[in-house]
Amino acid sequence: MSRALFVILLGAAAASIATAQFPQMQRAREKMEASERANSDPANKAPQPPAFKTNVDVQMVLSKQSVKTFAEAKAVPVSRVVDGDQIWLYLKFTGGLGRYVHRVTDSTSDERYLLYIEIGPQSDMLAKNYVTMSFAKEDLELTELKVDLTTGIPGRNRSIPLFVRNAANAQPAVATNEIRLTAAPAMPRAAANYLARTPLVVDLSKGFARYPRMLAEYSITYLRGSMDKSKLPIPGKFFDAGIKAKLESTLRDQGIEPTKIYFSGDDWVEYSDQPMMVKQYRAAYAVFTYERDGKCLYGVAEAVESFDPMLNRFGASSLNIEQDLITACVATN
Repeated sequence: MSRALFVILLGAAAASIATAQFPQMQRAREKMEASERANSDPANKAPQPPAFKTNVDVQMVLSKQSVKTFAEAKAVPVSRVVDGDQIWLYLKFTGGLGRYVHRVTDSTSDERYLLYIEIGPQSDMLAKNYVTMSFAKEDLELTELKVDLTTGIPGRNRSIPLFVRNAANAQPAVATNEIRLTAAPAMPRAAANYLARTPLVVDLSKGFARYPRMLAEYSITYLRGSMDKSKLPIPGKFFDAGIKAKLESTLRDQGIEPTKIYFSGDDWVEYSDQPMMVKQYRAAYAVFTYERDGKCLYGVAEAVESFDPMLNRFGASSLNIEQDLITACVATN
């Protein structure tokens, strides 16, 4: 027997023995081969998303008037505001919202439906501020969307703090900005990545004091639908066991025994207030009620998490707690 033939036979025998002793190796190899065959089959390839045209398939308009439909808003558009002007964003989706969202699935949640909205200079693709808009499955049939950009409104995507946060931290000058909507999560984005965009000149050359005040009021009305802080925040659909446990521990250390803990809002509020999203955050709001000296009190804990690009996930929550707010005793039962 030649040496080459001996080596071939020896290798075949060794492979046969290994397969017999480790059947999982054989199953893994068969699974890999089946996966390769499936991936090479054109019928099994994921369909490519259609190429959408900016401001055609999705349309955007800004208005100082609160109206019911996109058509009404389009008749009274605005492209320039001064300090304190209220504005609303109106969106129209040809064929329904579901055609355009970025669909994300991870190990900790169900499928999410996202769009990303930003404000930046008209002259380049720099994003000064951005907010992630998260939609419920039942929202995917929507063909129009109305969003308040200056006043917090309870409910998913009924308002976003994108514009008011930017304006409140601007300089006393004229900024030639634009608002842009996209389903592309990566930065930087190309011009073709935007579903819609519209110009917005923000004239703060005569000074500004109203927008900073409106930003301070935003979370109050976003949680309550009112500036009356004796009203408890409206319960939402969001829940996070980790935040709840951390809040319970923090309150216990302060000698507070909550009678109830719940969350206000339906999802995380994801945002960045730095150019090119150098730092990204998300926030959620937990509410706790308690009694002290015969008074019914409550507090709100804003849980904020920073995104860690090295780990590709958000980190631990930090709690910003406002407490000892007086409310009606019947509201805590």
